[in-house]
Amino acid sequence: MNTIPIVEIFGNTVQGEGPNVGARCIFVRVKGCSFNCSWCDSKFTWNSDSYPAIKYSSQELIDKLNTMVSETNCNRIVLTGGNPCLYDFTEVIHSLRSKVSFDVETQGDLLPEWLDLVETIVFSPKAPSSGMKDTYDQITTYLRTRFDGSQQVAIKIPVFTDEDVEFARRYSRLLNEYLDTGIYQLRMYLNNNLRMYLSVGNSDVDDPGQIRDRVLSDYESLLNRINESPKDFENVYILPQVHTLVWGNKQGV
Repeated sequence: MNTIPIVEIFGNTVQGEGPNVGARCIFVRVKGCSFNCSWCDSKFTWNSDSYPAIKYSSQELIDKLNTMVSETNCNRIVLTGGNPCLYDFTEVIHSLRSKVSFDVETQGDLLPEWLDLVETIVFSPKAPSSGMKDTYDQITTYLRTRFDGSQQVAIKIPVFTDEDVEFARRYSRLLNEYLDTGIYQLRMYLNNNLRMYLSVGNSDVDDPGQIRDRVLSDYESLLNRINESPKDFENVYILPQVHTLVWGNKQGV
């Protein structure tokens, strides 16, 4: 039987990053990750001793989410982690997709077939400050072999350092390859369904207090960095992490 270890499920919140920022949603956070980024804000998903997971069968998770959708009136479910691509969500998505849309957040190292079933994929390749390997080749392969414009695909990169900005520049060029077409209608279609986001990194994920002043200061610094070479980032959206402005590092929101 297929089971999925979940560390938390919560609703009555909003998406804080990427193409659906501000949308009310339900978050499903899985246990485990194939990466261990130095600045990860969900490190508790790695440690089964300090934060045990509940193993759900596909049907149990379907029932749980059906109830939450009814209770919260949210019609968007975000699969996140950790890395949700470690597990098989095929049955869950098939069962619920008539009433809700699905977003997936992943670094892009694993590309299961069920990714083709969701409405929004957010690839978040990890810049040098993370200490992790780049997933450029995997993300490029997905775009060239599986992306047909019918899904919303976003590349979202948390930025902490100047080296991270250079890392993001490479992805901006990749995006421009797809948008650099003389057919106006095709360009607009792709522009609506393939986007890139830079988010200012949260430099202290353990700070229990109000962090919005620090986040906004770092956001201003990132804007200044990008404005030094704006042409390289002409199709890129630059955002703070909205949830950190509202709730700081609080978990479960």
